[in-house]
Order: sequence, then C-alpha cells, then structure tokens
Amino acid sequence: MSNTDYYAGQLPYGPGTQPQPGQQQYPGEQYAAVPPVSPPPGQPIRHDGLAKAAFITVWFVPLAGIIMGHISNRQRKARQLSRDGLAVAALWLGYGFTALWTLFWIVMIAVAASTPTASAFTPSAANPPAAVAPAAPAPATSAPVEAPTSDAPAAPVGTASQQQALQSAQGYLSDGQGFSRNGLIEQLEYEKFSPADAAWAADHSGANWNDQAVTSAKGYMSDGQGFSRQGLIDQLEYEKFTVAQATYAVNHVGLTGGSAAPAAQAASAVPAGYTDAGGGVYAGPNTSTAFALAVHQAWLDSGKASTVTAYSPVTGKTYTMTQAGSSPYLFTGGNNASVEWWA
Repeated sequence: MSNTDYYAGQLPYGPGTQPQPGQQQYPGEQYAAVPPVSPPPGQPIRHDGLAKAAFITVWFVPLAGIIMGHISNRQRKARQLSRDGLAVAALWLGYGFTALWTLFWIVMIAVAASTPTASAFTPSAANPPAAVAPAAPAPATSAPVEAPTSDAPAAPVGTASQQQALQSAQGYLSDGQGFSRNGLIEQLEYEKFSPADAAWAADHSGANWNDQAVTSAKGYMSDGQGFSRQGLIDQLEYEKFTVAQATYAVNHVGLTGGSAAPAAQAASAVPAGYTDAGGGVYAGPNTSTAFALAVHQAWLDSGKASTVTAYSPVTGKTYTMTQAGSSPYLFTGGNNASVEWWA
C-alpha cells in the first residue's frame, strides 16, 4: 500500500478532535471535528436501545427517562452522530411530566395553606372581626430604565417559524453541551431553519455565551484528551466562540495564566459603579449583564462598528448603542444604559 493510499482517508488535522470510528489513532495525531451525522434521506432511522428504553421509561418514571435520554445523546455525540429522536422525545416528556407534577403539588400546598379554619376566622360574640386599618398609599416609583438588573426575561414574541426555531435552540442549550452563538445558528440552519429565524432564535434564547463557553470547555477537559491553555482556547474558537469568551472559559476551568491573554483581561478591577458581566465586559448602573454581553456580541458581529443595535432579554426590546470611548471601549444609549469593555 502506497503512502498516498494510506493517507487518502485521513481527515485534516485540528486541535482537540477524535479519530473516526474504526480508524486507528497514532501517537501525536489529532483529527478535525466532524459535525453530527444524520441518516441520508429515505434510509430508515435506527434507534439505539438506550433511547428506546428512555422513551418507554419516561412514561412511568420521568426522572429515569430523563437520565437515560441525556446519556443516549452524550454517547451519540461521542460517536459523531446526531441526537436520537426517541431520546429527545423522552427528554421533552420527562421535563414536561416533572413540571406538571411540581405545579400540581405547589397548587395543592397553596390551597391547603390558604383554607381557613372555622374556629379561627368565623366571627362571633366572643371572637368579633378585627378592625381593618386603611392601607397606606404605595410609594411612587421611578420609571423603569432601559435594561433593569432583574433576571426575569420578557417572553419574546415572533413569527410561528421563529418560535419553532427558538424551541429547537432551547432544546440544544438544555443538553448541556455548550454552544456558541454562531455555532447554535449553524446547527439551526442545519435543521433547515432560515438564517434569519436561526439568528432570531439564538438572540432570544436567553443564553449566556460566557457560561456556554465554560460548559463546552468542561466537556472537552472531561474527555481525557489533555489540553493546554492555548490549545483549549483554539478549540473553543473553532466552535465559534469569540476570543474573549474562550479566554473567560479557560480561566474558569483552571487554565489561568499564559502570555497570550487578550486585551480583554487588561482591566484588573471592575470600574466604579459597573458590574462584571464576564469576559472583560462591564454593565453600567442602569444596565443588565445580559444586555451588556449582547451589546458586545453585536459589536463583534458588526465588524466593530461605532453604532450597534442589541436585544435585551430582560426588557424584550432592541436598543441602539453608540460608541463614546475606545480605551476602554464605551457604548451608551437606550435609556441611560452604558457598557464598557477592553478590546
């Protein structure tokens, strides 16, 4: 067999990747990541045994069905296969059943706690009704700011196709694999959603991309391959995370230090009155950390434009932010919102 024959089936080298099933890995060799594989059109879908067991078990013991569904998806991901439909269905059913049972018991407890007893609340000569003092007027409150710090997001409103894309996006995020914004958009486009619907779903998913980068980094480190700091940063960038998000992730999994830290780590302290949103991004006094990260992401996506528009998952609205400084970068706009970061 010639050298040409030997290397004909090899994939290009890439950091932190696995050989194909059945292919021997030689010391020092690494292979490029392969996207999840779906069966060709017209070919019958073969479900693995664990996915079938998860789908059956979830009807009787939802928690067991959820656990088996996650294990099935993890195993298929390790084999470079797309998620099994039965495992996905088991996860949706399991979480749905769990939510319904939780809601049922919350309602029952609330009803039981609010039911008065006759001896305590029935008026009588010996137990006359207590006089009720007039309620004090509620203090006046100021108008809400552009991006309040409350973590309760407003429900996004979109078209039917956008809502379907959003449901799929949240399903992928709930798997615990760790997706970048652009990686999630590509996955949704692979599922035949339009680029516009995929981008809308990613922006309205409520995901914290720094946290997603940490989740992805932990997944790579748990595979037992062994990563250097820069090697893991390169792998996360390959997964479409930004340099700042990748650096934030490796710092949070313990791979700190190194001479290649980006300028996003230049600020040694949080600016006065600001909140650390992660990755060298800081939210001003009237700005949520989620909106601050959205502004930074919009700036990167625009090619570092001086004016960007960003969606706030807290208020459910889109705002225009304009650059007011560059060392560090400062963007202001909306209703007294401000966001600061280092390039």
